[in-house]
Amino acid sequence: MIRVLFVDDEKNVLNGLQRIFRQYRNDWDMSFLTSGEEALKAFDEKPFDVIVSDMRMPEMDGPTLLNTVRSRFPRTVRVVLSGQAEPESVLKVVGSSHQYLSKPCEPERLSYVIKRGIGLRDLLEDERVQRLIA
Repeated sequence: MIRVLFVDDEKNVLNGLQRIFRQYRNDWDMSFLTSGEEALKAFDEKPFDVIVSDMRMPEMDGPTLLNTVRSRFPRTVRVVLSGQAEPESVLKVVGSSHQYLSKPCEPERLSYVIKRGIGLRDLLEDERVQRLIA
């Protein structure tokens, strides 16, 4: 089962995501948290396969959270889902995220990005593929 963590300081956004992705409850083990600190504690208990994070949150912002996840849990697919589209904001997460999606985002698009990210990660970790590349 794929473990997916959604992080956003707006509880209504998390409630919406939970409703939208309820259809994946048999395939995805999902958690919905409101802060970067909570997210890192959850990672310490058991790492996630995917993190979907907002950019602007109090105390710990998205770039800080994703940079920490990147260094501590490099196998985790990191996705930004944010209403912040200013170039300087986007540049802050270029190195720490695999995909940047703007809010609002079609649920199909986000689920595709999650599935594709996991598929690519698994493909690149396959020993046969690594031998071919080498």
